[in-house]
Amino acid sequence: MSVTENAADAAQMRSSFPIAFQLCNESGDEVLPIADDSSGQRVQLVIGNTARDTIQLQLKSDPQNNKANTKLYHFALIFRKGTLASSAISGALPEDPASWDGAWVEGVDTVTLYLLGLKETSIRPDTPLVIWLQDLSASSSQGTRVARVDLQYTNLVFHDDPRPEQPTVITGSRRSRITLLNQRGREHVPLHSGFATPGYVFNDGTSNSLTLRITNISPVPLPLSTDVSAPTKLLLAFEVAPEGQSVRDVDLANPAHTPWALADQDTVSKVTLTVAASDGGTWHAPGTPQLGEQAVWEVVYQGTQSFLAPGHSLHLTLSNIVTTLPPGYTNLYLRYQNIPHYWDGQFVYPIERRRRPQNFGRYLLGSPVLGAAGPFSAPIRTGGGKILLLISGTALIQGGGVAPVGPGGTFGGATTTQPENILVSLGSALSATIEIPASARATRTPFLGKLEFSGLQEGEQTLTLLKGPSVGLSINPPSIAIQHLDVIVLQLPS
Repeated sequence: MSVTENAADAAQMRSSFPIAFQLCNESGDEVLPIADDSSGQRVQLVIGNTARDTIQLQLKSDPQNNKANTKLYHFALIFRKGTLASSAISGALPEDPASWDGAWVEGVDTVTLYLLGLKETSIRPDTPLVIWLQDLSASSSQGTRVARVDLQYTNLVFHDDPRPEQPTVITGSRRSRITLLNQRGREHVPLHSGFATPGYVFNDGTSNSLTLRITNISPVPLPLSTDVSAPTKLLLAFEVAPEGQSVRDVDLANPAHTPWALADQDTVSKVTLTVAASDGGTWHAPGTPQLGEQAVWEVVYQGTQSFLAPGHSLHLTLSNIVTTLPPGYTNLYLRYQNIPHYWDGQFVYPIERRRRPQNFGRYLLGSPVLGAAGPFSAPIRTGGGKILLLISGTALIQGGGVAPVGPGGTFGGATTTQPENILVSLGSALSATIEIPASARATRTPFLGKLEFSGLQEGEQTLTLLKGPSVGLSINPPSIAIQHLDVIVLQLPS
């Protein structure tokens, strides 16, 4: 399809459906609370203009009879019965009665709020219209859930209609969804949650697993809902990238690419979830997730015991996580719903996608002697970024008669009891130090240095070992004789 055809289709879409809408709470989330008391609950109906021309409300010619009803309105919000609290189906009205009149009408399967504008109002393409509604809350009959809401619109016209005396009336309907969220009881649930395993996955295409542990830290049992119409639920979710996206082809300028995801759709479909409860409670978890922008597992409590005892835990294990997305961080979300006497809420856990430490090689470099003869150097190959060198062997400190002793300034033949140091550099990277203990003066002593270097380019580097300066003025500078010098190069996450 050509660019011209795409533009034509988009224009046709805008002219056919020039109105979009959202029903949001005060924070702008598409959430309607299930609350103990709906008074004071403010909800905003946000109406957007997707066309290119300004839309205006047609006002009734008789200002003395401006009452919203089934035949006279500009917008109508339609809910299925059972969605709203009974108190809302009469008390929830526009906050600004001078600008908007509202009327509720109950049908067989729906309840509708008709809204009639009383003042000249324009909806510009870049400025949505916001109508605030007060005391609107959801029914608690089925707990937390997602509900459908429809918007019908009529008696609207375009500002630049070519026939202003007989303008074309804009009519239509749109559909959206809203989450009905429990906000009854206490806001904060007494659960401690976190990873029982390391909170990272390797991004080299191998299988990983993560386990979450959720524990009741209250001294009393935590209630769980056994009501089949509104059971306690846990929703585990993370972002998903388009199929086939990998560390090699991520384009940050392409909005279709999501480097903040955990994995792509193809691999996520093979991830499995298992649940284990320390108290033996029964939790049902689907084997595979629901896939969309997020992968979501809905874990439902199906036990007969209506609580989680103090100190008891749930373990949720995600297995067969495979990703090739670039190193970075993503989030794992745990949403909890229908825990009696507590608000619904969620925990967020950062997960690191990291490179697996790679062994770029092992180098057996013989038995060099570090001292007066100068440094020892050898070429080794490394990856770029940050690497870890594991340098080991056995060392014997030789020589080292030391500084003057006694009032006459004569030289003694004793040796110092101080350790010696090996200075290590890699390419142009700053040097690090390996300490050789003083015990190596008497007997050959094993040593191991774990040295990190960063900012490296991938390729061959020169490894240099040099004996560090000794303590005191020596007449016989010591040397360090190394046997079985062993160097292992590991790639670290950047």
